[in-house]
Amino acid sequence: MAELSNTAKQLIVELEKIRDDEDFILGVMSNAKSEDARGKLLDYIHMAKRMGDCVTSDDMAILSLTIGQENE
Repeated sequence: MAELSNTAKQLIVELEKIRDDEDFILGVMSNAKSEDARGKLLDYIHMAKRMGDCVTSDDMAILSLTIGQENE
C-alpha cells in the first residue's frame, strides 16, 4: 500500500474533527483521489475556519463529489 502524502494525512486529521467515522473519511478520500482535489478540500476547511464557519460532514461529502467529478 502506498504511503499517504502530507496533504492526505492533514485532510484525514481535519475530517476526523468534523466526523470521526471511518466510512465518512474513506468516502471523502475516495471521491477526491488526486492530490489537487484533496488540497482543495483542505483549503476549503481552513478558509471556513478562518471565517468562523462550521463545516459539516454533508458539506464535505458534497464538495468531495463535486471536486472529484471535475478532476475526471
